[in-house]
Amino acid sequence: MARSKNRVLEIQSPNGGYIKAQVQLESGEVVIGGYKLVLWYQPPAEVAEDINRRFAGPPVATYGKLSGPDQ
Repeated sequence: MARSKNRVLEIQSPNGGYIKAQVQLESGEVVIGGYKLVLWYQPPAEVAEDINRRFAGPPVATYGKLSGPDQ
């Protein structure tokens, strides 16, 4: 049984949001797949800094009333 040989052919967006990858299957067949970034498990430092900066501020707006026995 041959090992899979994964190779990234090209990155189509500057931030890696979409990539095209070529994969060699165990049967020897070479396939090409497109992958879209859905979430970061560990974001790049600049992305993490931007997210932290955005969440550090106060809420933009609050709508509606709180409901419950104490309100």
